[in-house]
Amino acid sequence: MRKSCLIYVFCILFIESLLSQELPPKKMPRLIDFGLEIGWLSNSSRLYHVFYQDQDLSDIVVKNKVGYEASVFFRLKAANLFVQPMLSLSQTRESIQFSIPQDKDVLQRVELDLATNALNFSFLAGYNIIYEQQHLFNLYAGPNIEYVFSTQYKSPSALIFETHIHTSSIQGIVGISASSNRLLLDFRYRFGFSKKEMNLSKELGAPDYLTDVKFKKRDNIVSVSVGFLF
Repeated sequence: MRKSCLIYVFCILFIESLLSQELPPKKMPRLIDFGLEIGWLSNSSRLYHVFYQDQDLSDIVVKNKVGYEASVFFRLKAANLFVQPMLSLSQTRESIQFSIPQDKDVLQRVELDLATNALNFSFLAGYNIIYEQQHLFNLYAGPNIEYVFSTQYKSPSALIFETHIHTSSIQGIVGISASSNRLLLDFRYRFGFSKKEMNLSKELGAPDYLTDVKFKKRDNIVSVSVGFLF
């Protein structure tokens, strides 16, 4: 009986000593991440119009080309939710062909390569579907303000001229991203709410045959980016 009591008391003291030990502090998830991204983008589809002397041209051929984008951002997290302001520099590229009427029955075929340079400010809100210490997978959406500061117009062989007509537009963004051990992979779709207009008659330096040309378009841009979270 005494032996059983001693064993019982010893077990109680042993359990109490284990419970009284301090547990190692649990590592708290970071509340703020900073990141850098570089990526490639392309216009997936658009509503495109070319006007010559206010006449809507019909024989338009548009070919998409791969552009680039570089971004910096920070991400403020709260449980599974986050907000992410982002600033990026982008260049979209495209090739367009159209015919300009010269005389009654004469058309001049024009081929241009356009490279549009812009600054973008996005404010994104997202939700983490997978939220672990080393792995994240999330969905996000938000508005984007695009500020175009220059557009280069090239023929197939040389630079024709560069415009500095500054325009801005509001766009929407939806996307998904995944990260593992601070590496980030991002898929993003950016769509315009309104048409953008480029009137070459307002730009000095445009060749004579383009001074009566005006473009109207609505961009829908798909991008793929890789990055790193700090």
